[in-house]
Amino acid sequence: MPFSGIAWLDQKRSFFNIVKINAPVKEADKNIGTIANNIVGMYNDSTFFVSADKNIFTWNPTTNHFKNITQGEGKWAFPIGTTITDKEGLIWMASKGAGLFCYNPVSKTTKNYRNEPKDSSSIGSNNLYLLIKDYNDNLWIGTDKNGLNSFNKKTGKFTRYPFITNDGTIKASNILDDRTVNSLLFGKDGIIWIGTNLGSLNRFDSKNGKFISYLDKKEGFGCIISLYEDSHNRLWAGTYLSGVFLVNKNSGFIKHFTERDGLPSNDIEGITEDKIGNIWFSTSHGLSKLNTYNDQITNYTSINGLPVIQTTGIYKDSKGLFYVPFKNGVIPFDPDNIVGNKVPPEVVIESLKYQQAGNNKDSILFTERLQQISLKHNENKVSFQYVALHFSNALLNQYACKLDGYDKEWIPAGALRMATYTNLSPGHYTFHVKASNSDGVWNEQGDQFSFTILPPWWFTWWAYGIYLIIFSIIGWRIHLFQQKRTIRIERDRTRDRELAQAKEIEKAYT
Repeated sequence: MPFSGIAWLDQKRSFFNIVKINAPVKEADKNIGTIANNIVGMYNDSTFFVSADKNIFTWNPTTNHFKNITQGEGKWAFPIGTTITDKEGLIWMASKGAGLFCYNPVSKTTKNYRNEPKDSSSIGSNNLYLLIKDYNDNLWIGTDKNGLNSFNKKTGKFTRYPFITNDGTIKASNILDDRTVNSLLFGKDGIIWIGTNLGSLNRFDSKNGKFISYLDKKEGFGCIISLYEDSHNRLWAGTYLSGVFLVNKNSGFIKHFTERDGLPSNDIEGITEDKIGNIWFSTSHGLSKLNTYNDQITNYTSINGLPVIQTTGIYKDSKGLFYVPFKNGVIPFDPDNIVGNKVPPEVVIESLKYQQAGNNKDSILFTERLQQISLKHNENKVSFQYVALHFSNALLNQYACKLDGYDKEWIPAGALRMATYTNLSPGHYTFHVKASNSDGVWNEQGDQFSFTILPPWWFTWWAYGIYLIIFSIIGWRIHLFQQKRTIRIERDRTRDRELAQAKEIEKAYT
């Protein structure tokens, strides 16, 4: 038997496996180019709605079974945004251009609801983004440029709600704060949460018809594209450019997480929760897991096994399994099986670089055998090179730095392995660096290095001694001068008195 070497399995990469969507679209239905198979909703448990060209399929990724629910209906010349099922088993589809569709899988009939300009009880727009349903099985519809609509299936009537056209700066009062709805959530308390494009998060109480907008331009709390209510009834709002916000339902956001806190991207496409309470985000640069007890973020990107970069949301089934859709496929995985590496990295400060006084050459000192160094006053621009010795997805190691005597708090450095400080004043400094491995386990002790920036010679102790001697001599000379001047003045005064007395005597004698 020939020797075959050693095989090594990267368990992290085996967590994420692609299941391709190959919807059986007929050749006659295909457009020129590649057919995009997009997941547009979850049907029952672990079964999805798939939009492929002008057909809508149900698809079970486990069995790879497809069923064309639009078969016999002809070509549906519209793209689908969101698909949901109601309590009666009817399938509702929000189209981008042709209004709302209802498909009855039993009778295999379709009903289309479109905007009628002369009928205010019709749907407000034919361009729909998404659908949700409430406890009464009524539909809530987010439109493009026509705000929020609701649909009462019993009466067959639509209700349109007032909105403003925002530019990202207007704080609306008791009205939806923008005309384009990006996200919708029906809360456990019956409140409708609406995320708008140029507005922000809106709270809508359907009982009293009151809107509250939480727009905060300064903090970037706008353009809400994803919403989620977790098991602790906390509300999470994902934005297009500003990361994710944890929201106080009565007053606005209370926490804000961005790339600076460890997210791979600030666009949050989807949000969900695993069995132990971690919050997961899908972004254009991979997945993130947030530990809500310590706010620690762990990322999963193409570097550590995610086979695609850009994800479009997260679905979760009744067993807690996750399904991350992307163009032409889905990635199913069990978050419980993803066990992080608990070994923190060793942290080493490799070198110190500074510019030598009197020339433009950089000098590099390797700090391995140095305890501390002293630099001249004009060698006060220093750079530290450091590294975390942990080689499992080393590109995802994270760093934080602090310079005692300069920084008040730890400064997150991300994956950057160098820190530079300029124009340091004379004094004693200690540079600290700590690091985490790719799973967010930190070595809090890290490494440190001390150095001193010496003052210029005219600020040294012996210079001050010379200054003291010089000033003492000058002071003594001034004292002698003043003393001589005083004696001279007194002598002149004595002489003047004697002359005056002599004149008086001479006058009296005469």
